Amino acid sequence: MAGRFRRTITFPEPKTDPACRAIVSAKRASYRGRSASLPVRFHPIISNLDDDVASLRSWSQSTPSSTHHRSFTSLLDGVDLISVTLVSLSDLLSHPQSADSLRISPFTDPFLDDLMRLADSYDSFRTSLINLMHLQSETQSALRCSDSPRLASSLRAQRHAGKDIIRIASMAKVAVKTKPPPTPLDQSASPDSTDVAILPVAFCDAARAIGAASAELISGLAALCNESIAPVAVFIDTAGPVKLLKIWWVVDLLRWKSRAQKRAQERKEQSVVKLIKIWWVADLVRWKSRARRRAMERNKQGELEVRMERKMAMEKLEVLENCITAVENGSVKVFRSLQNARVSVLNILTPSI
Repeated sequence: MAGRFRRTITFPEPKTDPACRAIVSAKRASYRGRSASLPVRFHPIISNLDDDVASLRSWSQSTPSSTHHRSFTSLLDGVDLISVTLVSLSDLLSHPQSADSLRISPFTDPFLDDLMRLADSYDSFRTSLINLMHLQSETQSALRCSDSPRLASSLRAQRHAGKDIIRIASMAKVAVKTKPPPTPLDQSASPDSTDVAILPVAFCDAARAIGAASAELISGLAALCNESIAPVAVFIDTAGPVKLLKIWWVVDLLRWKSRAQKRAQERKEQSVVKLIKIWWVADLVRWKSRARRRAMERNKQGELEVRMERKMAMEKLEVLENCITAVENGSVKVFRSLQNARVSVLNILTPSI
């Protein structure tokens, strides 16, 4: 049988200008150089990490204009940015050329310690968030039942938990202590020295941005917690004013009685002795009916205001509870990413045989 032969058609290459051919060949050579050399600032992996670090720094340095604390959505954005930055950092750590450079770099051991301190900060933060969620449910239950002693106890414990969270924020702020080496600016530097210098700069920039953003996230949650429990503290002493509402009319009655005695004395001096024992009884009955009516109106208005304030306080506590739950879920992801990055660095230092 005759074999099958594939037919091909060949077209001549169009003639182009020599200058254009030189430009195209130079571009192709530069593309080959970029893909072959990882530790360059415009490499896709490092450029993605740089973009994530820039976004994370812009978030941590941005301050709210109207309020002194961050909102619920702002805190969630911070958690997402930290997670994305850690994903880019893990991608760079998993690159073979990155592993070869870190294996011989003196920067690797301090960087490993920084990751461990950041992971410890997030571990403490998760424990505090779990405790804070328990205190939040206790505060909501006490406020719903109008239990003043129980509410005071839960608010006191919640303030102590907020102080612990602020202490964890200060720990995360100083967790990254490694200073990167200066970036080589000499054109005659060898590629090996450039690899060793540029990668520590990228890793240290990412670690510092993660530490600063973590401190801002933790302190922002503590500020939001203090701002949410402030309206609840008003309901601790509500039992005192409610009892005084039944006593205020007695003071007015005594004041009215003294004025009535003065008027009676004046009328007595004017020889209206017969009507002295009768007129003030009618005035007292009329005043008592008006006093009861005003007391009922004040009680209704006061109960309505207290009910509205209680509803607003419950809504703030529910928003805070949702925020704590979302941040706690995000902190779990960040903690696992830090652990994975630390394991990657340990695998680089101790390669399998």
